[in-house]
Amino acid sequence: MIKSRIKEIWNEIDRLAEDEEPKALRDSIGEILNGVELSTSVRTPADLATRMAKLASGTNLLDFGCGRGPHRELLERSGFTWTGLEYGSSNAPGMIGVSQSKQISFYDGKRIPFEECSFDAIWSWQALEHVPEPDMALSEISRVLKHTTGVFAGSVSFLEPYHPWSTFGYSPYGLYVILKKHGFRLLALYPGPDVITMALRYLHLYTGHQLSDEDAGILALPSDMEAHLRIHQRDTRHMAGVLLQLSACIRFLAVKE
Repeated sequence: MIKSRIKEIWNEIDRLAEDEEPKALRDSIGEILNGVELSTSVRTPADLATRMAKLASGTNLLDFGCGRGPHRELLERSGFTWTGLEYGSSNAPGMIGVSQSKQISFYDGKRIPFEECSFDAIWSWQALEHVPEPDMALSEISRVLKHTTGVFAGSVSFLEPYHPWSTFGYSPYGLYVILKKHGFRLLALYPGPDVITMALRYLHLYTGHQLSDEDAGILALPSDMEAHLRIHQRDTRHMAGVLLQLSACIRFLAVKE
């Protein structure tokens, strides 16, 4: 049923592509965010860390919302000196004994316990959607990042289904607005997993069912979307802009102004 409906959608996309481009596509995020790179070149945390390392003027990095530090090794391989920061305390479930072994500091969600301009780069992977007061968090991130040379990179939720303790999602334009408000210039946006794939994965996670062959075909949807956009000769920026509008998560790269 779902797969047949998706085929119907693609047929409709093909029909529309033969006509004049719909206004919704003319007014795409690519036009709204003029001057911001939109690309599909970043697929993994390693891809983004490599780009961040090329821009950073130093190696001192804060991993904001680091959890148990899954990206520490990756970021250190990219040349950074890693410091982790997590909300709550070292006695929180799942964090006991982690802070000392992994150099993780904890904070109360209000003031980051570091001096102004302490870091050359800040990394935040799927953490900002769990922050109850985004303006306060980004104000603090801006404060501890070095002026004019500081680099801020990571991933945030956009259309991702609700998951434990998630509060706010960030549209491509919404992320641009809130970063600019706190003194950042957004350099690039990269689409992450699409919302249909993410929703189906959550469904299978919650129900415990194994993926069928039909489901596996549906999970190939991002590749199908890119293929259709290429067939109809959409340029890379346009293609990334369309995919961003369907993304469960969005990767970003910004600098402190």
